[in-house]
Amino acid sequence: MSLLFHTGCDDAYWGAAEVEAPPNNLPDITIMSPLDGEIFAEGESITFSASVYDVDEGAITENCKVWTSSIDGEIGRGTFFSRNDLSAGVHVITITARDSEGDTAGVSVRITVNPVSGS
Repeated sequence: MSLLFHTGCDDAYWGAAEVEAPPNNLPDITIMSPLDGEIFAEGESITFSASVYDVDEGAITENCKVWTSSIDGEIGRGTFFSRNDLSAGVHVITITARDSEGDTAGVSVRITVNPVSGS
């Protein structure tokens, strides 16, 4: 990127210099639900909620916020949804957000889904 600048009091002299564009900031993500360490029963409805903000561009498209489970793979998109069909086991739940420049950030929590007695 070029920057035009004026060097002193002489209006007749202008110059140009190459400068680097400011670095892209990664999206800032906070998982509000589920909480790290929470335990659920198989079949129980689990709410997934996160705050996602990018200082460079503000809101990020809902489709660019992807939630995954270490057991069940992709489980949803966006900042808010519920599921009642996660498999029993210890899940690492991750939300990854991608900004318009293609840079991604992600955060994770660990939850447990206990099998229903008798299954």
